[in-house]
Amino acid sequence: RAALAADRDGAVFGFWEGEPLPDATIKPGSPPFRLELRTYDAIASAIFYGEVLHWADDGLGGIDVSYEEDHVVLRTGHGSGHVVARISSGGIEAAVDPHLRPRWHVSFPMDGVRAVRAAVEAAEELGGAVVAAEETAHEGGDQVTLRDPDGGLFTLTDR
Repeated sequence: RAALAADRDGAVFGFWEGEPLPDATIKPGSPPFRLELRTYDAIASAIFYGEVLHWADDGLGGIDVSYEEDHVVLRTGHGSGHVVARISSGGIEAAVDPHLRPRWHVSFPMDGVRAVRAAVEAAEELGGAVVAAEETAHEGGDQVTLRDPDGGLFTLTDR
């Protein structure tokens, strides 16, 4: 069984019961990605998701939760595991700009500026559109936020 739901701040998320689908597992060599929840209150959202998804249950592999540089950071396993997601405060429900509303966001690091530009061209050819692009020299790279043909937002970055 699978379901889509929205948290108290309106960020939509999905979950399923049962074994992961074979195509849904992350395989060695797969492109890395980053999940971030942009919401009103990062601490309150971490508590909400922790209670709903049982992050602290050892039987589910456990998720370590820490507060780092104004973000709630979620890691797999116990100790210093892989970062699964970050939760950040600052979402605005009534914002016209969808970047500012509470939502889950996925970013895909690419192998350099050329790879980002090639992916943007491919996305546009397939019906996607650039929503925002910024040069972030102080952070070491460019990032482009795209909207897929169905309205889903995601970011490509050369970092």
